[in-house]
Amino acid sequence: MTDDDFVGIDHRRLAASPSGGRELWLELIDERYSRSFEIIVDHVPVLTEKGGVFACTTRLSDGTGEWEEVVVQLVENGRHARNEWYDFDQLDAAIARFEALTAG
Repeated sequence: MTDDDFVGIDHRRLAASPSGGRELWLELIDERYSRSFEIIVDHVPVLTEKGGVFACTTRLSDGTGEWEEVVVQLVENGRHARNEWYDFDQLDAAIARFEALTAG
């Protein structure tokens, strides 16, 4: 479940998606991911009650694509509130961003 104020920001050098709010992301998911896919969590360097940082591999089930990424994910009131995507080699930047977003 996504929060009504969900935010998605793509920091990857070759951004796959524009940054925006919940409606934009729901449309993109509908359009781009009508094919089935799996997300394999390779490593979880940070995990708290506020969310985490996940190093993942996303693989299209039909074998036409696979990519690695790091995702900063925040949860508020039990709902998915924010995702920020980073290139796989930007793990340190993703962790710093998570710490900045959850400070205080």
